[in-house]
Amino acid sequence: MKRLTHICLCFVLLLSGCAPVLIIDRRASIEKYRYAYIPQTGTTVSSSASYAVLFGWNVTSSVNPKDIISGVLINKGIIVIPELNPDLKEHTLIVNYAESQDYGGSITIQLISAANYEILYSATSQKMWYDDSQTDMIRNAILRAMNGLFPNNNNNSAQPKSYDFY
Repeated sequence: MKRLTHICLCFVLLLSGCAPVLIIDRRASIEKYRYAYIPQTGTTVSSSASYAVLFGWNVTSSVNPKDIISGVLINKGIIVIPELNPDLKEHTLIVNYAESQDYGGSITIQLISAANYEILYSATSQKMWYDDSQTDMIRNAILRAMNGLFPNNNNNSAQPKSYDFY
């Protein structure tokens, strides 16, 4: 009985420490924005040291944050443009991506108005240690941050639902 209690306690402590941290700051609506400009981001390559190595397989994966962010925005009806166009700046978002190298690591995504450089949305998402590789950590953290912008996954419009914190 004592052993079962210890196992349950360890399980509860493990689960409570595994919840991903997501901080969202929604300052304004993005309804009027139809375009997004995303500066180039670097590609992260990761090699997996799993059981496959025992059998002579090397599993390598890569991720470019710009591709993940573009995919989410395109899916929601926002057009990703290759360069800033002064004629479209009233309806263009600038999307910034940053990755911290602190303990555990996190990513931050900012959506900024191209017209006045006002921050409309910011999300910071922690990379989780239980993902399979560094690329999976980055991909999943980006998706958590972007899902905060579009909380209703069944809605294919570019209009977010209104709520402040996720």
